Amino acid sequence: MPKPDVSNQYLPAWPGLWLPIALAVMLCSLGAAAQTPVDDTGYKLWDGRLHVFGDGDLHYVYNPGREPAGPNVASDLALAGRVGYDYDLGKDAVKLQTDGHIEYRRFLDIENVGTDNLSAFSGGLGINALFYRDRPLDFRLTEHLLRSSDPANQTLTIRLLHWSNDASAGVDFSPRGGALVVNLEYRFFIDRYDPQNSQGYDARLLDNWRHIPTLRLNWKFLPKTAAFIEATGIFTKYYDQAGLAVQNAPSNVWLTAVGLTGAVTRKISLLAKVGYVNASMTRMSNFQSAIGQLEVDYEARSSSHVKGGFMRTVEPTSIFQYVAITRVYADASQALFGRALLSLTVHYDALSYGLPVTAILPGNRFDNDLGGTIELSYKIKPWLIVSLNDNLDLRWSKYSAANLNVGYKYNDVFLQVMVRH
Repeated sequence: MPKPDVSNQYLPAWPGLWLPIALAVMLCSLGAAAQTPVDDTGYKLWDGRLHVFGDGDLHYVYNPGREPAGPNVASDLALAGRVGYDYDLGKDAVKLQTDGHIEYRRFLDIENVGTDNLSAFSGGLGINALFYRDRPLDFRLTEHLLRSSDPANQTLTIRLLHWSNDASAGVDFSPRGGALVVNLEYRFFIDRYDPQNSQGYDARLLDNWRHIPTLRLNWKFLPKTAAFIEATGIFTKYYDQAGLAVQNAPSNVWLTAVGLTGAVTRKISLLAKVGYVNASMTRMSNFQSAIGQLEVDYEARSSSHVKGGFMRTVEPTSIFQYVAITRVYADASQALFGRALLSLTVHYDALSYGLPVTAILPGNRFDNDLGGTIELSYKIKPWLIVSLNDNLDLRWSKYSAANLNVGYKYNDVFLQVMVRH
């Protein structure tokens, strides 16, 4: 499921600020690593290890714009190049992890004229820091910046270029040996969409920010099993709507749950929780529902792994104020012949939306989404991996309204070559 997305009115300057920082971090790391010895696990940099990688992909994409059936649906070949790094630093009191990548995907305009307009840059930068680990009081800081064209918004399902940033700070308190752990976290997530991709809608209708506080109490009553109670708030505002004919309403979503997590046997682990959600909007009555999740993880052996589950939750969304998501999902992986790995993921979502914020659009919107990926990779050398991938996403709905794209068929088949040091 996509993460919640959020924004503030100063975000247009962020790409100009954060992208050079991401490049500087990457280039400085590479420059420092070039002066240090190399071993089988990458470059030794201070007390950590730096790995750099480069990918090259050849894609055949059906409906790269995720358009509904009609004349705008196209298919074409695309070439993609990607460079990036990851770095782990671990000390007694501090653990730091950072990673980043930059990608350019170029559609070749061979099968359908005009697909080269979908060519674009994307990338990401992530930093995770843990301070005073293995102490009664730990501090956590995270920062994740993303440039993407994936439809992170559940209301408009077309291809939408956007910047998003997710920052969080957390505290873990474990008195008296750690059987009881108190987790307190605050997240601020921002999202900003490119106006030229709004497809008839002003992109300001999608731009939003969210405050997300979370409190969780864990009690480990067995060595590998814990009970927990958690509460999360998602406070959403669409910050730049002055002059728009249709305006989103702020929303507050409260989620609470109790559950169990941990090992059932040596090979099976379980997550089970049940809870309640209350979503309040300023222009409609509250929505209340049961939520929960059941997930089983089975590791038959080190070379074989299967996981599956069921989940129901509620998230804010633009135009329709909230979406209730019921999901069934599974993934599996199997090592083959010592060098190959076969991986499979699949999910089915039933999406039920709230009432729209404008009478121009009809209500009673229900969508279905079926998606999955399959990947076969082969390690030619420890530093060279080749993989064949297929990513399928089918969205359908009986809902229809002027200029509101809903259903689509999307498929991306690609061959990838990855070099990692």
